[in-house]
Amino acid sequence: MRRAIAMPEGLIEFDQPLLDRDRDRSRQQVEIIQLEQGATRGRYMGKRSETTALQMVHFPHEALIRTPLPKQAACFTVPLGNEREWFVNGVQGSESSVFLNIDLDETLIYTPDRNSLSGGVPRDLFVGYYCALIGRDPEDADIAPGNVQIDPAAKSAFIRSLTEMLRAHPETGMSGGDASDAFGTRLAHLLAFHLASASRHHTRDAGACRTPYALVRLTCDFVETIPKRPILLADLCAAARVSAPTLTWAFQRVTGTSPVRFFRLQRLAKARELLLASDGSTGAVKAAAMANGFTELGRFSGLYRSIYGELPSQTLGG
Repeated sequence: MRRAIAMPEGLIEFDQPLLDRDRDRSRQQVEIIQLEQGATRGRYMGKRSETTALQMVHFPHEALIRTPLPKQAACFTVPLGNEREWFVNGVQGSESSVFLNIDLDETLIYTPDRNSLSGGVPRDLFVGYYCALIGRDPEDADIAPGNVQIDPAAKSAFIRSLTEMLRAHPETGMSGGDASDAFGTRLAHLLAFHLASASRHHTRDAGACRTPYALVRLTCDFVETIPKRPILLADLCAAARVSAPTLTWAFQRVTGTSPVRFFRLQRLAKARELLLASDGSTGAVKAAAMANGFTELGRFSGLYRSIYGELPSQTLGG
């Protein structure tokens, strides 16, 4: 049963197409692959500086979120409800889950909704606090990325603390100087405190969980070399050197859908970005479709409408 999420006061309403159009891609190239048609409105509250970020998001559609991660940051995600339906890099969540993404190139989150708290702090600041709390030198501390299991009561306290920080700072931007430094220091210490208390549960033993993620990454790399060719399961299996059942299992585990459908939706998402960035000129729909391997415009429009609830031409006018 899905639990209702109590969202703080003062949340900022946003329109997803507008968010897509105005996203600062030079700072965070988030790729959202929508798996099912859903509402296009959500709620967001966040605070960000050059080195620190904290945000709460409520976005009610099933999606895969792919985010490149800066190596100089320690990033985290805390699911809020439906934790067992979350998969981060192929690792299934639980009511005790906090996902730490440190020294990873990217994170792939498959979720039935985006009810979450997430953020990032300077890596060195976090590591310094973490090592001080566990009594080890930084060079001896093996901080493993992945699914950290903490006591549910401690997780609830962590969520309350993060929410209070957002309530105290509901703005989407943050000025520099002492206020920014104090916010980053407090967030880094808070993250280190809760993860250090769970360090005995935090291990790298996720071999079975990393295998499907590695297969997905390998297949994604292959598909990037054939941007305008049709996606065939046989070609994907050949590139990954595994059978169709094995590849399908890996994609279901990591992305929540089959390989062919995942790449079709990924291409739709990329076409949508082109449409949103277009000036509405004649031929923009055809150009966006062809650039992403859709040679039949009628089929492209039908698939597009089934996911985004509007025709490609309507996106141009939005």
